[in-house]
Amino acid sequence: MSDKKPLYYADYLSLDSILKAQHPVSRTALPVEAHDEMLFIVVHQAFELWFLQALYELDSVLSYLQAPQVDDNSEAITRIVQRLERIVTILRHANGQFDIMETMQPLDFLEFRSLLNPSSGFQSKQFRLLEAKLGLQMSNRHMPEHYKNAGTHHGGFSTEDHEDITQAENGFTLLQGLKNWLNRMPFFDEQYWKDYFTPFSDKKLSDNPFMSDYYHIYQQIQHESLSEVLRHPQISEDVKNKARQGYDAAIESFKDLFIDKGTAVFSAREMSVGLFILLYKDFPMLRLPFSLIQALVDIDEQMSAWRYRHYSMVKKVIGTRPGTGGSPGAAYLQGAMQKNQIFQDLTLFTTYFIEKEKLPKLPESLKYYLSFVPCQ
Repeated sequence: MSDKKPLYYADYLSLDSILKAQHPVSRTALPVEAHDEMLFIVVHQAFELWFLQALYELDSVLSYLQAPQVDDNSEAITRIVQRLERIVTILRHANGQFDIMETMQPLDFLEFRSLLNPSSGFQSKQFRLLEAKLGLQMSNRHMPEHYKNAGTHHGGFSTEDHEDITQAENGFTLLQGLKNWLNRMPFFDEQYWKDYFTPFSDKKLSDNPFMSDYYHIYQQIQHESLSEVLRHPQISEDVKNKARQGYDAAIESFKDLFIDKGTAVFSAREMSVGLFILLYKDFPMLRLPFSLIQALVDIDEQMSAWRYRHYSMVKKVIGTRPGTGGSPGAAYLQGAMQKNQIFQDLTLFTTYFIEKEKLPKLPESLKYYLSFVPCQ
């Protein structure tokens, strides 16, 4: 008979430590404890627990993507997509916790707010690590100078936390993993396009026959829409001129993004591969790649939603007052919401979608590669 003590629920979850980790400062600093400070602490501790889990999932994803070769025939891509989608769900759940926080009224918050100086939610190391590991660089942040404050008395990070965040920014990120993954996609290899011939193919435009073809089809569709506007007798000449300018801008933008330049973050090849995956997502081999890209768009959306909920709550509770850590408060959160995005370039694809029936017909060799091989 074993002498080992049976595992007990409270011990397994360390509940004794967790449930005694709430220490309202108003309990000793004020004659009467501020009732809502307990809520404030519990919600923020819950945020941090969910950030902990999101980072755990993200680190696992990065370990797969950092491998010299991601094996598409293994469980790797399935696990990457599953864990990214879990991060989306975690962030969505965390956003819902603002509903609980907003049961606290402004006057009730003022009872203990001054006692929190100079600490601030800005100092959430885990949230900053999450941003950094996703791929947000310091130079692309709103008010990057505010992050350089070392020492909590400035409302910035401690020296140790700042070093950890900087290390994460300089390390391998999900954005880098995505770029590597897109670059190694073989869909545009010449071997799959040998039997692909269309009247649109134009080597002078692009070595990639698909993008050359898609460009001409997209241009044709845009030209048909423009022609309808120009033929309409009741549309003013001013509107027609704007339509011509819009057509020229759309065609030039497509060529820049997918053939010549790409974006500030993604090369033209990476953008082309991403567009291809989204357009032909119904092929079996592209279902997981599609889900991966969609998960990244959803993560960016949920991170932006978190910032928006935070901004809305702060504006409602403290108005235009500065934050306890010395930031401009709601104004800082609004700026971060608009700028601190990582995968926003992935939302550009839908601007250049065309109807399914007008998509280029893929060569049989590529269709075979993208489909489940039937049993013999």
